[in-house]
Amino acid sequence: MRRRFPVFVASLLLTPGLAGPVHAASNLVAVSARGVDAAGCGSVACPCRTLQYAQNLVAPGGQLDVMESGEYGALTITKSVDVVYAGTGVALVQPTGAGKNGVQVFAGAADVVRLRGLTIEGGGVGLNGVVFRSGARLEIADSAIRNFTSNGVTLAGANSRFSVIDTVISDNAGFGLRAIPAATNAKGEMDGVQLLENAMGGALLENTSSALTEVVVTKSVAMGNRAVSPGAGFRVAGAGARLTLRETTSKDNRIGVSANNGGVLRVSGSTLVGNNTAAEKQGGVIESFGDNVVRANANDALSALTPVSNH
Repeated sequence: MRRRFPVFVASLLLTPGLAGPVHAASNLVAVSARGVDAAGCGSVACPCRTLQYAQNLVAPGGQLDVMESGEYGALTITKSVDVVYAGTGVALVQPTGAGKNGVQVFAGAADVVRLRGLTIEGGGVGLNGVVFRSGARLEIADSAIRNFTSNGVTLAGANSRFSVIDTVISDNAGFGLRAIPAATNAKGEMDGVQLLENAMGGALLENTSSALTEVVVTKSVAMGNRAVSPGAGFRVAGAGARLTLRETTSKDNRIGVSANNGGVLRVSGSTLVGNNTAAEKQGGVIESFGDNVVRANANDALSALTPVSNH
């Protein structure tokens, strides 16, 4: 996965004078597999051991820098924070046990949380990879989220925004990503995301209220999401759900794209191929801008597409 975000961590941590003990509410806290969770940890010379201990130390708006490959435990986030790993190997985040989540976000209404370069692993027993309960914005980049018994990412933050970039979400028993913002507005983007082999589907947007959940997906892939119904690569449900696909592929799913109960799904410059059914609408609308490839599905279902012109 390509690294899109500039990383200033190494130069900051190696600057003379920044390697001393880190006190409470530091803006930069180092975490390492060789570290120890103890008072005064957080410098390069004396890193903390777990992300949770470091999160509790860092000042709002600060950064947790993972120094090396290793296992760093589960994480509950309660403030604006960046969690960054930019090295080789994996920075592994795992739930504490069966039925637990890997990362939970209970941040304030104005808080921004960024997760970059993490491997969030459920081991077939964890519940959700990332659960966004509250906060202004969640950003996930250059990460892998896999093997959870529910969803890879669950987005339930009220009046929030999210972005998922250059990330693989795979092998989860529910959906790769499920957005359920509970009768409030939400906006999101997905770019360079791979939604692979998630049992119930790649991405699901649900909003049955008068509020809107609006998401744009670009240059992404949903493939092999078919084990359990509905098994849709991309699915919207409810009159408040709006999803736009640009330069995106839905392949080898039960359903390529699906719109239900008033949801609107727009497809442009995209490919629906090798699915059982290319498109399905049950009380929703699927708009096609006439520049898509819809071929070699068991059922191309062209009648489910509503042709519209580009503006």
